[in-house]
Amino acid sequence: MNLFRRKSLNFKAFWTIFAGAIFLCVLAIFLATLLYAYTIYMTYVNDAVRESDVICSLIRMDDLEMIIDKSKEIFQRRYDSLHWDREGLVVDDTAYRIYLKEMSSLEHYLEYAKIRNVLIGFRENGEYGAITMQSFDPEKQCAYILFDADTDAYRYVPGDILELNYEEYERTGEPFDRVALTNIANNGKAITSNLPIYAKDGKTVLCYLSIDVNVSDIWINILKFLRAFLIILIVVTVLCALGAARLLRRSILVPIMDLSSAARRYTERQNSDLEESGAIFAPLKLRREDEIGDLWKAMNEMEDHIAYSVQEVKKMAAEQERLSTELSIATDIQAQMLPRTFPAFPDRYEFRLYASMNPAKEVGGDFYDFFLVDDDHLALVMADVSGKGVPAALFMVIAKTIIKNITQSGHFKGPGAILAEVNDRLADGNDAMIFVTVWLGILTISTGHIVSANGGHEFPAIYRSGGSFELGKDSHGPGLAVIEGVDFEEFEWDLKKGDKIFLYTDGLPEAADENEEFFGIERMLESLNRHSKKSVEELLKNVYKDVMNFEGNALPFDDLTMLALEYDYEPK
Repeated sequence: MNLFRRKSLNFKAFWTIFAGAIFLCVLAIFLATLLYAYTIYMTYVNDAVRESDVICSLIRMDDLEMIIDKSKEIFQRRYDSLHWDREGLVVDDTAYRIYLKEMSSLEHYLEYAKIRNVLIGFRENGEYGAITMQSFDPEKQCAYILFDADTDAYRYVPGDILELNYEEYERTGEPFDRVALTNIANNGKAITSNLPIYAKDGKTVLCYLSIDVNVSDIWINILKFLRAFLIILIVVTVLCALGAARLLRRSILVPIMDLSSAARRYTERQNSDLEESGAIFAPLKLRREDEIGDLWKAMNEMEDHIAYSVQEVKKMAAEQERLSTELSIATDIQAQMLPRTFPAFPDRYEFRLYASMNPAKEVGGDFYDFFLVDDDHLALVMADVSGKGVPAALFMVIAKTIIKNITQSGHFKGPGAILAEVNDRLADGNDAMIFVTVWLGILTISTGHIVSANGGHEFPAIYRSGGSFELGKDSHGPGLAVIEGVDFEEFEWDLKKGDKIFLYTDGLPEAADENEEFFGIERMLESLNRHSKKSVEELLKNVYKDVMNFEGNALPFDDLTMLALEYDYEPK
């Protein structure tokens, strides 16, 4: 369950301060305990290292070397007779007892007794858990006891094999590198100082002196410290938290809650049908030189601006409704200007034709057209006006009308001459510099021969019966209405039965998906060839479906206009 769900800001602020105080309290206790324990610990560490050095200074090195040499002679002679398990423990009790019996002979030497008496006296005069000396054989990776200052029956005897991490015996460096915190049975905590004892050359390690200093009192002192510190810290934390909460409520929370309440009343008034008047934020009078004062000023100004904007929006909505109605009518008029009755020319069996236009806005600039020039000639037009919206649509109406009128007039021979005349008429007085790209082709129905001219438009795609769609790269001229006096070259095609011609505007190859990748000519040809066996109507519908699937959720940027003709006549 969420503690802060549907709770007031006052509630959240209180619990945030309380949680922060608890966190700081716990952190302070942790850091104080850590610092206090570390200080005591380092004190014991220094004492352990210093006292280890004192013990070494009281022992004669000659006596120690003699005892160590004899112990090593016994250890090396008896080591091979000992049997070990996988964990490094002796498993042959008989051989081990013989080995310990020989090692115990060291206790008969006066030198051994002197050294052990030093260790015993030092242990009895101080608060030490244990004092031992061990010898370490690096070749066999084994350590055994030389001396134990304990006097009870459970003390180590000379030669006892130690179950230790032998890597500890190879550590060297500063004294603190030789100190570790260990547990001692029935004796609480202890700090163990493992001090290497060197021979007279100062380099060779003879053995290791281990001295345990009891530190059980550390934990008692820490608990006493924590008890006192915790009481003081809780009292201080509670007082500070209450003071901070009171200050926060008076200086921040109350003004914010007043602003929130005013905003709620303002929203309720805006959502109601009642025409209420009067300011809501101004009466709060939060004139402060801080962020809350800035917020009050901003909300007060916002209330005035919204009141003004609401009136303006109402005026704009009425105007927009009027424009929307006019654009809807314009869209219907534009659609009615394009041939929309299919099948077109149902009494003509020589060809089948289908076209479609999908504007990017309510009114588009693309257009197509097809009409009979005479009984044996069919004109095909595909055009794209620059720009979008109403200006492009108006120019489209003019261009479409001029192209059809000039083509059907019979005064101009061929598509090239027709486009030249159309260009001159559109360029005259074209101060807006709107232009149109046009592909115009005239099909001789009885022979399948097409003469075309291209005014800056996309190349048509030609399908040969039994083959595939390919671009028909005819001669390109400039777009129309830019400059007068331009000639347009003509290009000739021959269609056979089953051949198709596909015309389109740049809205098809330039359709983009959400990643702004274009549909492209290659995808267009792939789509055409995937549906090449279908009728011209199904062909266009499937290509349009492929484009929509490619665009996904991306909004169309340009008009998408297509026209397809299938020649279905065998010339005699």
